[in-house]
Amino acid sequence: MTYPQQQTYVDAVSSQQQGRCSDVVADHKVAAQRCCLFFLAGCGQEVSFRSLLVLLSVFCLLGTARKPVVAEEPALEFLNGLRSRGYHDTALDYLKSLETSALLPADMRDLLGYETALTLVIASRSSGELEERYKMLGEAQTLLREFIVDNSQHPKLYAARSQLGNLIVERARIKVGESRSGNAQELKAEARELYDQAFKECGVLEAAVSKELDLIPKVLDMRDREEAKLAARRKQLRADNLQTELLAAAIREEAADTVPAGSEAWTTYLVEAAGLYDAIYKKYRSRLAGLYARMYQGRCNYRLGRTKDALGHYGELLDQPSSPEAFWNLKTKTLRLAMDSWLDPQERKYVEAIKQASGWVEAAPRSAQRSSDMLAIRLSLAFALQMQAKDYEKRNSPDVATIRNSYEDALKNARFVAAEEGNLQEEAAELVVSLGGRTLRDPDALPETFAEAQKEGKKFLDEIAPAAQEVANLEALSVRSNSAASDDVRQQVEIAKANLAFVQKSALNAYRLAMRMADVDTPPSELNLVRYFICYLYFTRGQYHDAAVMGDFVARRFPQSAGGKQCAKISLACYLKLLESAGGNSNAFEIENVAKATRLIADQWQDTPEAIESLSTVVPIMVNANALELASEFAQSLPEASRQRAMAELVTGQALWAAQLRDQQLNANPGITLGGTTPQAKGKDDYPDALALLLSGYEHLPKDTGVDASVATAVLSLAQALMARDRSDAASTENAEGNASKVVGILEDETFGPLTLIDRDDEAAQNPLFVQESLRTALQAYVSSLGSDPVGMMAKAQEMMARLREVVGADDVGKQRMLAIYVTLAQTMESNIAKAPPQSRKQMSGVFESFLAALSVDASDPGTLNWVAETFASLGAGFDGGGSVLDANAAVYYQKSIDAFNNLLGQINLQPALQMQVRARMAEVKAKIRDYQGAMDDLQQLLKRNPAAVNLQVEAAKVLQRWGSVDSAKYSEAIRGVRSSEKGGVWGWGKIANATMPHAQFRDIFYEARYEIAACQFALAMTLSGSERTKQLAAAEKTLAVTEKLYPKLDGEMWSSKFKELHEKIKRVGGPSK
Repeated sequence: MTYPQQQTYVDAVSSQQQGRCSDVVADHKVAAQRCCLFFLAGCGQEVSFRSLLVLLSVFCLLGTARKPVVAEEPALEFLNGLRSRGYHDTALDYLKSLETSALLPADMRDLLGYETALTLVIASRSSGELEERYKMLGEAQTLLREFIVDNSQHPKLYAARSQLGNLIVERARIKVGESRSGNAQELKAEARELYDQAFKECGVLEAAVSKELDLIPKVLDMRDREEAKLAARRKQLRADNLQTELLAAAIREEAADTVPAGSEAWTTYLVEAAGLYDAIYKKYRSRLAGLYARMYQGRCNYRLGRTKDALGHYGELLDQPSSPEAFWNLKTKTLRLAMDSWLDPQERKYVEAIKQASGWVEAAPRSAQRSSDMLAIRLSLAFALQMQAKDYEKRNSPDVATIRNSYEDALKNARFVAAEEGNLQEEAAELVVSLGGRTLRDPDALPETFAEAQKEGKKFLDEIAPAAQEVANLEALSVRSNSAASDDVRQQVEIAKANLAFVQKSALNAYRLAMRMADVDTPPSELNLVRYFICYLYFTRGQYHDAAVMGDFVARRFPQSAGGKQCAKISLACYLKLLESAGGNSNAFEIENVAKATRLIADQWQDTPEAIESLSTVVPIMVNANALELASEFAQSLPEASRQRAMAELVTGQALWAAQLRDQQLNANPGITLGGTTPQAKGKDDYPDALALLLSGYEHLPKDTGVDASVATAVLSLAQALMARDRSDAASTENAEGNASKVVGILEDETFGPLTLIDRDDEAAQNPLFVQESLRTALQAYVSSLGSDPVGMMAKAQEMMARLREVVGADDVGKQRMLAIYVTLAQTMESNIAKAPPQSRKQMSGVFESFLAALSVDASDPGTLNWVAETFASLGAGFDGGGSVLDANAAVYYQKSIDAFNNLLGQINLQPALQMQVRARMAEVKAKIRDYQGAMDDLQQLLKRNPAAVNLQVEAAKVLQRWGSVDSAKYSEAIRGVRSSEKGGVWGWGKIANATMPHAQFRDIFYEARYEIAACQFALAMTLSGSERTKQLAAAEKTLAVTEKLYPKLDGEMWSSKFKELHEKIKRVGGPSK
């Protein structure tokens, strides 16, 4: 069985994952984020990585709880995370997206310009294009100046001014970089001027901050709101001042690069920088920034040749505790600098370097081993070990074991660094060669560690996208190739497919090997990333069960991991594929798992594009699978205002409405079997409310929605459901007219209305059945709305009647369909007039009468003429209150009905069966106008030809019983009949009961006959007095009692209640009790 949208979703997931995995880079955390490329729903275009990573990251942040709530976005934390990881372009796109984000914290809205400028400054450092760097700095300068002008009282004012100084520093750095390529003296002079300018700016800023700080009291009462604000301001000012002081010291240190090394100016710059760092350390020694200043002071002293002083500073820092993580990072950076000092030719303290570095490498977590600082420490460690080995070789009694171990450990560390891309790779590779090793590992050797297996998997994963593209290109070529070249191209396609399968399998095997090599030290983030890739690779190879299990495990156990959301999507896509394979039979397992996967995405990542896409995709699939309750659940899980929810509610509501119609047809015809029923038998109340879903979907459907056949049909279903509710509910006239008016509005809607679509010959309204049903529903709605605008609605009804007659055709099938429509309209009209207030009833009937008169003149087909007669009878019934005196309006319409029946009987070639039906109905109407004799004459004529026709006998008995209201003797005839033993005689209720009692199919008529015997006896008794009255009442009571004794349950509530009611009447007038 094919499920609409199912393959689209699966293909989209496959394409998305391929796009993600083709972008995997060395850092697998980066790979996890780059693997989150996806396609915008319905557009089929791949979005740029930067934009998508912004969206992905926002969604990940929103999805950090099992049931997330709408709250302000932790924008600043996320932005800092992007910048710290080097995702500068992504950070800029993210800041752009925040300009219109409803989740942006209010206190950050004014900071967007400042944060954008800061990001531009940082990004400029990694740009390889000189012009682009200058452009970024120029944009940042403009944004900072705008921020300063527009936010003169903002807490970040001084930070912005400090960044302006930093801009000057960045330009100076660019000049220094340019000087290495030529014209060094001039460019360095320009850079020096910029450094000096930036240093002066720092001095001015520092003075301004100090001045404001002096104005704030030293002691503040934090319980006072205003003083608490001052305390917060003081804290910000101190942070700004520290930033400025650090910048000033860094400026002096970097300015040394603009003069010849060892010159007096060079020494002056570094001495001044060391002094500034020293002052910062002494002021802030208890804070992390002060410790970093100490480290930078050591760096300046090392450059000045004061290695012992530098090592003294480094030693202080290395004695600090290693936790929390910020201190571990500080000590790592310090150790990197200390290694340079220990290995300095004047020091050659390789023993200390080996001791410190070996211990640090061993203690470092696996996740940090490939950071730039740790790689530098490992490379220095390799040099230290090489230095130790060479020294031992020069001894008179060389320690062979130490020499061998030193070289081996040196080679091991050098190889580790050489295997990682970066600015240390080349130097490490040269060291590997000098140590007698090879720079590349044996390509045939199996990975020996989790990291190696992970890297092996990444290598093959990177090859999947090019291999898949090659297959696609060759397949496209094979379509265009002529017959002579097609065989060669097909052969190339097979080779390309084999290569694709090979790299997929190789990647899968490598990642599965990595899983087996994971241990307690393997970071969970890395392990879950491997699981994600395995899940994806299973999916690409068609191993849907395996992929679903793996994806479900990661999504449920580690939903916040880098691949958690994508694993959930792959799992859902797999179950959709399995559902498609299962077909329409025995698919309960697949449906259940599709539902579980969908709920997981909807709950864990609520209201994200992934959740909306999954829900909106699964709804029509559940509809096609007849899982209507699930379809309803998922439709109502979509965001209320979304286009997807409106469409999902329409699709589900339409399916529910169709199911309810099928059930009604089954209940009306229990012997037939209809295809397409829901898996479980359901009663009327077991379904979700189809009308509520249809109405909600229609009301929330955006006006710019493209109208196709499914939308048009759903809107028509809504109109029909509203009309059906009016017919089934005992609603008031006001409610009925209100619903009918609503139906008219829906049908005539200028965007989605079925009548509008038909009028403009829209492509969505080309189905002939759709056109017929739309016109039929409109006709019913106009007729039901006569009370609101009799003339206007009647004109529309006449127009609709003509159009409907035209589209259904003049053949026998068309005539039968029109006849059914006429009968339904007559019933609707009768019901509306009966419920209408007296003042409206006459006007409604008058308008409809004129329509019927015109129709009877133009019509010649029996169906139309019969409908006219029936409708006049319905109009009469609307005025007939059933009293002893017939209403004049009722008498007029009844007579018009009789005239119409006579007109019909005068038609040529009228079928005998139809003649009998018409005469029977005419006799019934004659009885209603009190022409009992005329009615009996007609019925007796019919009975002569059909003496055993039970329906005619019942009608004759009813006429006699009604006649009894003016001639009590007729009550007895109604019971015993008139010449009942003769051909054409009237049986009466007694013989009708005897004739029908043995036949189960006539049981209802039997109960009616027994009841009416007692009713006639009761009515006759009410015309008598004394003992005769008592006798007749006793007879009526006995008739009821005997029937109830023979048939205690009376086949249900209807006859039980009628019998009970007649018992009560007999008792109230003095008859014997039951």
